[in-house]
Amino acid sequence: MSTFSPVGAGFRTVVRQPGLLLRELAWRWTWGGTALVLVTFTFREYLRSLTVTTTDQLLLSSGQPILVGRAIANIFRGSGERLESALLLVVVACAVLWVVLATLGRGAIAARLQASASRGPGGRAFEGQYPLRIAEAMLKLQTLRAVIFLAFGAAVYGSGLLLAHLLPQSGFGVWAILFVNVFLLLSGAWSFLNWLLSLSTLFANDANTASGAMVRAIDLWRERRGPMLTAGIIFGLLHLVAIVGLNAVLWLPLGFAQLLPVRPVLAVMGLIVLLYCAVVDFLLLARLAAYADMAAEGVEPVEASAAPRAG
Repeated sequence: MSTFSPVGAGFRTVVRQPGLLLRELAWRWTWGGTALVLVTFTFREYLRSLTVTTTDQLLLSSGQPILVGRAIANIFRGSGERLESALLLVVVACAVLWVVLATLGRGAIAARLQASASRGPGGRAFEGQYPLRIAEAMLKLQTLRAVIFLAFGAAVYGSGLLLAHLLPQSGFGVWAILFVNVFLLLSGAWSFLNWLLSLSTLFANDANTASGAMVRAIDLWRERRGPMLTAGIIFGLLHLVAIVGLNAVLWLPLGFAQLLPVRPVLAVMGLIVLLYCAVVDFLLLARLAAYADMAAEGVEPVEASAAPRAG
């Protein structure tokens, strides 16, 4: 098999089965929309809880940067803990919702991907079904992904505070350089673990356990390292093209900001962002389909009647 053929197979799978992309968009955008509403509501209620005195109003109306800055500092003084507590609750709620939606959405998608690519009994038995034992393994994998992401966020936040405490006299420049290096290191570790767990979802059917699925994912990496690296580079470059295209197109509506009302301009920009998100989800799904094709290579075909019944 050519190194590039799994990439083509991934695209063909998604194009020939548009329902896969619709399912991916459904669970991802449901989570994203809910998270956006929760964050917006939280900040709205937080801003409403702030107290603005008559003195602060006078300082804000002065138009002097120093006086305006002092007024803003007075308004937000002592309210940081309330905001941190509210955001912590929102983050935990979003994480729980993501685990549930990812378990159901990605689980069903992984089933179809494996059924489309696999010529073995696992893919045939899994098609159209979602047994409880597989859902349990998928739930553990998605929960671990959420926990690792929360740990990553806590590590980034804690490292910033720790560096500020250890280097109080070094200035912002030294702190920023060290923080960026720590952030890149933590981001690399999180990206690898998240990629491994995402790949492991393809094997929840065969392994029946989260740990077994991770072992299968690692075995696939050892056996097909070259094609997987090639696929990762290709999809990474395509993602980069999407980002460049977004930056090139997103600001075009701003040229009409002086001619049109603000709301239509913002609506067009929002549609552009949604289109970009759809393209990125398409690329992620195609990459996962390419990995499923690599995992299925070399598996002998089995008649559907001979496949064991799952669940």
